[in-house]
Amino acid sequence: MNKRSGLLAITGVAGLIALGSVVARPPPSLPGHDYDIQYYSDAELTQRIGGERWTCSGEHLSWGQTSGYRFYSQMPCGTE
Repeated sequence: MNKRSGLLAITGVAGLIALGSVVARPPPSLPGHDYDIQYYSDAELTQRIGGERWTCSGEHLSWGQTSGYRFYSQMPCGTE
């Protein structure tokens, strides 16, 4: 492996680590609340294409795709 290949590999790994820490960071929310983001395909929020949830236990769940069209909601823990 030459120096350039090694540098590219290190840069790529560092970038993935940084991206993972940004993507999985929960948005600001009220203490003691689940936090949901639902992603939609258009500004009218007609077709849901994905979602994320940060649970009261600290778990991060996600599915589908993300987009700039989103709906945020919070729910107090223990009300589900």
